[in-house]
Amino acid sequence: MRIYQITEGYCYNSDTLFLWDFLRPYLRANAKVLDIGSGSGILGLLCARDCNIKLFGIERQREYVLLSVKNALSNDISACFLAGSCELFLDKTSIESFCIDYNTERTKLYSLKGSLATQSLWQSFDMVVSNPPFYDSSLHSQNRLKAEARQSSFLPLENLLESTRKILKPNGKMFFCYPSSNLATLMLLLMQYGLSVDSVRFVYPRLDKEATLALIYAKKNSNSKKCNTQIHVLPPLITHIGHNQKDNSQEVQNIYSRASTCSIKVNWSDIIWEKLLD
Repeated sequence: MRIYQITEGYCYNSDTLFLWDFLRPYLRANAKVLDIGSGSGILGLLCARDCNIKLFGIERQREYVLLSVKNALSNDISACFLAGSCELFLDKTSIESFCIDYNTERTKLYSLKGSLATQSLWQSFDMVVSNPPFYDSSLHSQNRLKAEARQSSFLPLENLLESTRKILKPNGKMFFCYPSSNLATLMLLLMQYGLSVDSVRFVYPRLDKEATLALIYAKKNSNSKKCNTQIHVLPPLITHIGHNQKDNSQEVQNIYSRASTCSIKVNWSDIIWEKLLD
């Protein structure tokens, strides 16, 4: 899979590939899937490549929305992408949406007016997936592209969970990753927004190190008075077998092989944005 990325911006990493591999068994044909904070589109596009889903994505940085569309076109995948933040699902606003439909073999640009709650295209999802920004805002970057993709202030966890709760169908599924050190706060917020954790898998850099990442599978509670009290803690994912960065474990090598992605980095100034989708 060819993925165009901006050299100066945030580029996908192993977290996204681990999350994709974690959620793969739950993909179902014709499921309506939304990728929140889609970036270059890689997470949703991998899901759509593996299973005939109805893919949607939302991304606050317009450059990455255009790249998502470009990457979908380059890989012959039908999808629909929104330019904006997930708070759009909570407010009335005007937005633009790029849709690629290979039944008509063309890319469409829609301007959706008014409340998204009234737009059937952007509600009642079977699944939400997200690799959200989770770095502390004190680690400020002067690079706008990187800052908005990495710092939690641009997508607070509360807003992500509230939006997810609003647009998921009853018993809908949510898959995302978050630092394992924030697990206590994460569990409280999930319960607050009516989401119950079904499964979690921890990612460890080595056997002798603490977990750094949690892969989370949560469900929307169909009954607000009931909450799942049992969590499946899956076997750990160990990323490295040695101290060298290239000493990937066999499982990690297998994940990279299954993903089979090719990153194509392009300088921001070299992209002719108004002709990118021609």
